[in-house]
Amino acid sequence: MNKEIHDKIVKLIPSESLKTAIKETGFQFSELDLFRIIDACAPTAKKRIEYLILLHDELCGGIAKFVETHIKYDSELLEYFVNDCEDMVFEVSVRDYERYIFKDFESAISFIKLYPTNEYAVPVKTYRISKKKLRGADDIKPDCFEDCDFCTVVDGEIRDIWCENIDCFYETEEEKKYASLCNEESEFPKYIDSGDVIKYPDRYGNFKYAIVLLQPGEAFHYVNCTPLDSIVVRCGAFDKHFFAHEHPSPYYVEKADVSELDEKMREDYLAFRKYLELSTDV
Repeated sequence: MNKEIHDKIVKLIPSESLKTAIKETGFQFSELDLFRIIDACAPTAKKRIEYLILLHDELCGGIAKFVETHIKYDSELLEYFVNDCEDMVFEVSVRDYERYIFKDFESAISFIKLYPTNEYAVPVKTYRISKKKLRGADDIKPDCFEDCDFCTVVDGEIRDIWCENIDCFYETEEEKKYASLCNEESEFPKYIDSGDVIKYPDRYGNFKYAIVLLQPGEAFHYVNCTPLDSIVVRCGAFDKHFFAHEHPSPYYVEKADVSELDEKMREDYLAFRKYLELSTDV
């Protein structure tokens, strides 16, 4: 793999802590892992396609065909979602309890760009737009549940899209093999340890702080942690941490400093470290 292309893809990773560890150790990702970085970390759907094309031009054989299939799939998703359809509306979700309906995608995006200027706006960085069929009262049945297509939007740009009726179809056994390998754990250089305080974006794009429960191995899917604002931590019920634990992606996990925590959160963090039989001299 061309080092310039490798490093350009690695720069997509949001976690500065992880990128620093990659640079300091000279860590090299496999071709498939570079695909996984693009898929997970591209800031917009358009950039995802752009970087997949960049990667595809460096590949050959079965993995090249696998990436080509995803370029086609992502392109179809983007084209379908932004185009207006008859009897369809676009619903912007700011929070679960705050939603707005628009007749076309362009209006929904315009609203998202204007929303933060509203004096009553809640601090949200990630929005969800659902594409739904416009129905009358006679079309709604009490026992009917309808899945809808939706996308996430950050800074006025689509980041991810999910569509019910558009599938990523693999034509060859090699493509299916690579798709299966994507479900296996990736290798990363060590950059966090058990008991570390970390931060990562929540579903609304705002940072949340947590304590790492288990030191990740050489290969892992996610970071096992417990948020410091969870009820079990705030109440000191550390033995119940399983009921509040989360699994953020390592690409987005940033190693944080204790000085970033407020007084209550810092006290809880040190108490949790003591429960884990770790030093509180941090």
